[in-house]
Amino acid sequence: MTALLFNLDETEFEKVCKEKLLLPEKVYRFMKQTRKASVEILKGQYRDFFQMNLFWYNYKDVAIYSFIIVLSVKAQIKDFIINIQKHYFQNYLGKIVDKPLLSGSEIMRILNLKPSKEVGIIKEKLILAQLKGEVKTKEEAIKYLLNLEVES
Repeated sequence: MTALLFNLDETEFEKVCKEKLLLPEKVYRFMKQTRKASVEILKGQYRDFFQMNLFWYNYKDVAIYSFIIVLSVKAQIKDFIINIQKHYFQNYLGKIVDKPLLSGSEIMRILNLKPSKEVGIIKEKLILAQLKGEVKTKEEAIKYLLNLEVES
């Protein structure tokens, strides 16, 4: 399993999963996300509040599986994983809003924009502000957008 996750490049990984193992698309996407999360953990870049929130936002559905895989490869990373988990329960769960507070159509209406790539960029900036803990309510999200418009 670890050879499949860590010894193949992205193209080889997809080929083995889809052509040799004949994994259904949903299982392949799960494996791909688990692989990405495991690699991120092994890099050890999640040291600050925002980076840990970003990890949980991107990988909360596969995090536990990634922890198990990483521990099987590198047992000394245990304290680091415990720290990430502790952060989730103490700082993320129930405190960080990781679902968009405003939809793309709401953003377009508030900022008087037409559908465009810019709306997606603004929505992503809003989510990042939420992950930093800067924006927690819909009202704060609207204020954030209006301030963002002034800065641009």
